[in-house]
Amino acid sequence: ADARQDQERISVLERRLSDGEQDDRVEKLLLAVAGEKRRAEDAAQQTLRLQAQLQEEAAMRQRLAEEVLEAGLECERLRARLAEADEDEEETSTRRRVAEEAVELLAEQEAD
Repeated sequence: ADARQDQERISVLERRLSDGEQDDRVEKLLLAVAGEKRRAEDAAQQTLRLQAQLQEEAAMRQRLAEEVLEAGLECERLRARLAEADEDEEETSTRRRVAEEAVELLAEQEAD
């Protein structure tokens, strides 16, 4: 609505100028309107640049979140493997103790 009103004002002022009603007031108004139009266009371009920047940052945040998630999953996989290795080590250690005890018992029985 504001853009349409501004455009109508510009058209009226341009008609007045073309009809010969060129006075300082009309010229000042035209300059003011042109300045406002330029500022509005600059603001619109700045808004577009900022929106693009926000989209890039959002995409980067998404990629980083995915990387963090993947790193967390890898960490969990490594913890599980470590737990398995610990269990295997305990089992091996237990078997070794049992075997050593069996050897000691056999040695004692042979000594008797």
